[in-house]
Amino acid sequence: MSERFIHTNYLARQKVQGPKSREEVLPLGVVVMGLLVLLSVFCFLWVRIYIIDIGYRISETVEAGKTLQEENRQLRIARASLIAPA
Repeated sequence: MSERFIHTNYLARQKVQGPKSREEVLPLGVVVMGLLVLLSVFCFLWVRIYIIDIGYRISETVEAGKTLQEENRQLRIARASLIAPA
């Protein structure tokens, strides 16, 4: 069995472009770099806002803990006064 090769001259008819010049590639590079910088800024801001939010949550939790400790102290005093009236 022999294979037949059909010569269509397809490769010879293709239009091959040479390498792109620097002037053609530069705008695309600038756009890509700009998008990367913009993405970096958004990521930085998101992390900073997230950290600030966590800080507020910690502050609220600490304040709630102090309030609960004060309420506990008041309840212990009330309990002690009920157990041993003067």
